Amino acid sequence: MDCSEKQHYNHRRYHESLDNLTPADLCFGRGQTILLEREKIKRDTINSAA
Repeated sequence: MDCSEKQHYNHRRYHESLDNLTPADLCFGRGQTILLEREKIKRDTINSAA
């Protein structure tokens, strides 16, 4: 695996087993923030459709 493949795998490719986060998101502590923001967007979307 060359450097560009590692970059893609760790920083751009979402992993279903990681709640559709990247390994880098988890490694750098961004995972919970991203998941909370997604949940807020989902709630806002559902509420605006009602």
